[in-house]
Amino acid sequence: MGFDYIIGDPRDRALSAANYYCSPYMKKYYPRIETQPEEFLEKNFDQLIINWVWHVFDYLKNSKDLNIQILFFESLVSNFS
Repeated sequence: MGFDYIIGDPRDRALSAANYYCSPYMKKYYPRIETQPEEFLEKNFDQLIINWVWHVFDYLKNSKDLNIQILFFESLVSNFS
């Protein structure tokens, strides 16, 4: 039995991370130098994309052996069937 792995656009992941790391909760409990999402992205975009690439690469590399069906989030949104 396999499972589905949904891949989202790395730019969306970077934007989500920026909003999360600059959220009121993170500012209160885990303050950073960057306080605005734009600042966070400017400083961390490359590393966020690199992390995304390695994470996705591991799933893609092992997809046949582990019977993983690769799905793209944007394709699901535009054409679910």
